Amino acid sequence: MMASVDSTIALTIAATTSANKAWELLYTTYANKTNTNIFSLRDQLQNTKKASKTIAEYLQEVRSLSDALKVVGSPVNDDEIIIKILSGLVPEYREISVAIHTRESSLSFE
Repeated sequence: MMASVDSTIALTIAATTSANKAWELLYTTYANKTNTNIFSLRDQLQNTKKASKTIAEYLQEVRSLSDALKVVGSPVNDDEIIIKILSGLVPEYREISVAIHTRESSLSFE
């Protein structure tokens, strides 16, 4: 079986003089896109608010962003997710937020 390389990748590494330089070039080229994606996802997560969404919609949005961050190698732990969820709630959920903040044990997102 013959291996093949995408033409955009082939053009990127065609002028390199060694496998090591090719890998370094590929890493530099594509790692930056991953970092940009991570920053973008983290920014979206940070700025997500319940606003006019239902609780289910809000939690699903947080879950989706959390899952996407896990896929790109930048997982968010449960404590961070809980803090994010509570900080994005509207004032009508203040009592629940206070109760969760005063718990002695941590919650999981589940």
